[in-house]
Amino acid sequence: MHYFSKKNIIILISIAIFISISGYVYSQSEELINGPQIEISSPVDGTLLYKNPVYIEGVVKNVAHISLDSRAIFVDKKGAFKEPLLLQEGYNIIEIKAEDKFGRKIKKVLKLTLTEENNNN
Repeated sequence: MHYFSKKNIIILISIAIFISISGYVYSQSEELINGPQIEISSPVDGTLLYKNPVYIEGVVKNVAHISLDSRAIFVDKKGAFKEPLLLQEGYNIIEIKAEDKFGRKIKKVLKLTLTEENNNN
């Protein structure tokens, strides 16, 4: 007794090939679909800081250009960055902007406060 006819085997192989090709196309077009992404790991937005410089750290994906307060910065092969930044005493607004190779842009804003007084003594 044959459970799989030649026709059924061809259909199953065709479905497997279609699923494989679809997965490959999606993985290759992820950059086009998702656009540029910025994830800031440190410091957290709204942080009160007591010393300079501050290191802005994070990871970007699908990015052709990235800047920190309008100054170009560089990322490693995995998209990670760690940039020193001197803050002024008081309230500071920091902008991290990125653009992908298709011209799509994204911006993240950090609001940080620098104070000379350390209340942790």
